[in-house]
Amino acid sequence: MGRERLVDCMSEQTRTALKVFGINVTKLEEAVQKLEKDSDKISVESYVEASKQVNESLVELLNIIIKLHERGVSALAKSLSQKS
Repeated sequence: MGRERLVDCMSEQTRTALKVFGINVTKLEEAVQKLEKDSDKISVESYVEASKQVNESLVELLNIIIKLHERGVSALAKSLSQKS
């Protein structure tokens, strides 16, 4: 992928999903580019903050997906046990 912009490689569906969930990948990408050019204290702090925000959003999203999967498995198990 080199130095091309990550957001340019994303599908429109992925880009829309990230926006819907408030996951600001663009801010993280910009922080990475700034860090690649100059690793001064401000660049490092910017990267750490952007990374933290994206990671928190992703963890929250994954927790929602995990709970939905758990409910789905529970519903399937209940359905299968009733058919036995």
